[in-house]
Amino acid sequence: IYFIHTKLLFLSIATLVGGSIWALGSPQFSNHEQLSNTVSSDGVVTLKWKSEGSVILEHSRSGEFSKPWVRYQGEDQSSVLSGLAEGNHFFRFKHTGEKSEWSDILPVRVEFVDLTLMYVLLSVGGLVSILTVSAIIYGARKSRYLRTQVPR
Repeated sequence: IYFIHTKLLFLSIATLVGGSIWALGSPQFSNHEQLSNTVSSDGVVTLKWKSEGSVILEHSRSGEFSKPWVRYQGEDQSSVLSGLAEGNHFFRFKHTGEKSEWSDILPVRVEFVDLTLMYVLLSVGGLVSILTVSAIIYGARKSRYLRTQVPR
């Protein structure tokens, strides 16, 4: 019961001050659960968050963010990233212009299709295409031959 009253008091104060409950809490990705449990097979990921005002989105190849770089800074509430290399990627964001905490780190895994499998599938597709064109040409020639053999 104490927890519920404390949370209601917190929300009431946030509303009275004219602020937002999003600005007072630590920032979070809206699709954190969805992205952290899947693997991107094309190097494209859409990050979403709820925020009022400007945010800074950082990207790192290590979970410790030893050498992060800014991927986005602005007021949008999502960002589509493409061209990610194969491997692990880590993202976090925070609100700008205030002493905000960083969000929880969002890990994203990118794994492309195995090249051997791709070459096998391309070869099978090419073979099917050649056989289809050959069957069409054979059928057209046979049809022309049979038309010349039928007496009129």
